[in-house]
Amino acid sequence: MPLTRALAGLTMLVMATGVPFAAGAQQCPAFRVVPCVLMKEDPPQPQCSGVCEELSKQLERGCTAGTDQPYADTVFLRREGIAFGSAEMRRDMALAALAESLDGVMPLTAPLHGDPDARVRYAAALQTALTAVRAGQIGDPRFAEALAVMEAAEFDDFPRSDLLFMKALQAEAANDLRQARAFAHSAAVLEPRFFNALALELRLTLLQGSHLRGAAGRFDAPETCTAEFRQLLASLARIADLEPCPRVAAHLELYLSRQLRVPDQAPGLRAARVYLGVLSRREGMARGGLEAFLQPPQPICAGPVAAELQDLLTLLDSNGDPDP
Repeated sequence: MPLTRALAGLTMLVMATGVPFAAGAQQCPAFRVVPCVLMKEDPPQPQCSGVCEELSKQLERGCTAGTDQPYADTVFLRREGIAFGSAEMRRDMALAALAESLDGVMPLTAPLHGDPDARVRYAAALQTALTAVRAGQIGDPRFAEALAVMEAAEFDDFPRSDLLFMKALQAEAANDLRQARAFAHSAAVLEPRFFNALALELRLTLLQGSHLRGAAGRFDAPETCTAEFRQLLASLARIADLEPCPRVAAHLELYLSRQLRVPDQAPGLRAARVYLGVLSRREGMARGGLEAFLQPPQPICAGPVAAELQDLLTLLDSNGDPDP
């Protein structure tokens, strides 16, 4: 019998028995004349998209550091090959970095605020501003004067992300959190591997997000709630991309514990613990973060956000490092 006639006969037989062909592929009828072959279904594949997919790639890449130093305080240290002024000037700036107050740093940096070289003026004013930040003297007029010197310095050799970061700190000190976050975001866009700017943006995101803080009402828009959490996870992903290592998670945990002014039960902070737990391969921390996230105060978008956090947990495997 030709093959086409045989196939046609098989089709007619299936139709005559009233069993759909697709169903017959999965379950053979009790009475059959022709052989029935069961077709295996492909096992369901784990779904991991968005931030989960990005984190998966980062974990596969592992502890690969670049040639830059993203945790350094100035662009001159974060990037290779950026120099300013003479060797003697650079030595003075190295000494200035050891100063503990504006009174201690000004004798070394103030004379260079009027240097003919714009890069020297910028570097000296930046060191002045950094000292003010470390000493808790952002409110001192000399801090604002240093930022004005940095603002006036014009050059194209490197990004002025440090200036935007300092403006973010200045706006935060003035309690203008929206403006502070905008400056921090701009600094991170200008220099995507600037940890201080990325971490500040993350901290301000947690401070500003009403759903992240657990301060939003039950009748607020779920779309706004979901957007806040996705922005939070995206901020964490950008930081993890600097160097996908457990020490990055530890560094960020320490930063948040020292700098964050939100309650420990804030939903955003609990969600961040899930992400950081997966990044550092601490299953207890990650799963505990998700369990805590599902406890009151639950955000209005707890369902879809918890599903995304659950996706992150699929990245944990039995070969990960044990909990400390």
